[in-house]
Amino acid sequence: MHRLPPLLIVLWLAACGSEEPSQKANEGTTAHTGTTAAPSTAPAPAGKDGCVNLAATPAVKSTLLGVHRSVDPTATGPRPGSTYYGRCGSSYYALAFFRNARTGYDDQPEAFKRVSGRWRDLGDTGGPVEDNCGRVPRSLMAAWGFKCAG
Repeated sequence: MHRLPPLLIVLWLAACGSEEPSQKANEGTTAHTGTTAAPSTAPAPAGKDGCVNLAATPAVKSTLLGVHRSVDPTATGPRPGSTYYGRCGSSYYALAFFRNARTGYDDQPEAFKRVSGRWRDLGDTGGPVEDNCGRVPRSLMAAWGFKCAG
């Protein structure tokens, strides 16, 4: 049996096991609690308000990074397992965690909205993910596994 050098094991554990359950993505059918169902290419059923949880494809993640780099040119990411993506009516929303070269993952996630084919970086709240309940429809936040106050 081949043994990995200790440094590789530490790096692997740091990369794979460092995410908090609250940062696990609801990409496709991944549950917010950190348990994973089989990936699905079909969107989640629409709620009564028309909000649908969607799979965050590599193209979506790349686009979000490009938009965020207009605000933070040093950004990398999004962090694996941290992209939330969905649609309400004709508007698309996303939350994603990006790393700043100087400050790391502070003040994340970043919120995004796409209307008429154009993504806008709405910024971050500087607080917990649930602080985005005012910028992302509550039912979509709920579909992603977050509880909005009130």
